Amino acid sequence: MNWGWKMALVYTGFVGFMLSFVFIARKEKIELVTPDYYAEEIRFKERMDAMRNAQETESKPSISIRGNDIEINYPDTFDVTEGLIKLYCPHDAASDQLIPVQIDQSRQQVIPGSTLKHGQYSVSIIWNAAGKSFYHEQTVSVP
Repeated sequence: MNWGWKMALVYTGFVGFMLSFVFIARKEKIELVTPDYYAEEIRFKERMDAMRNAQETESKPSISIRGNDIEINYPDTFDVTEGLIKLYCPHDAASDQLIPVQIDQSRQQVIPGSTLKHGQYSVSIIWNAAGKSFYHEQTVSVP
């Protein structure tokens, strides 16, 4: 086999590899963290202030896993006028959830595992109390 045929085989192999790479890459699902990513970026300073407020207060909620459920325990001094829990699943945007803060008599809130897929979640709690905004975030793994 002369050098012309070898070059043609190398070129054909390279083109085949590139086409298969493009085909596989087009099938990959690419999702932003949030659909309104740029608007969220503008509100970043507000979130940083809310994080600072949460770090300065002693009445932060604690987030843990109990079985397949996410359990959020609120301290007795936790006073909330309104609040929202965001569950962000990095590998599947369809698993993201927004849940209002609802504290029961035992000062906790349970998010049932039946509504969650297996995997890692970033749990963010945003609440307002005494005219201030607060933000607490923690990563958990749902079995």
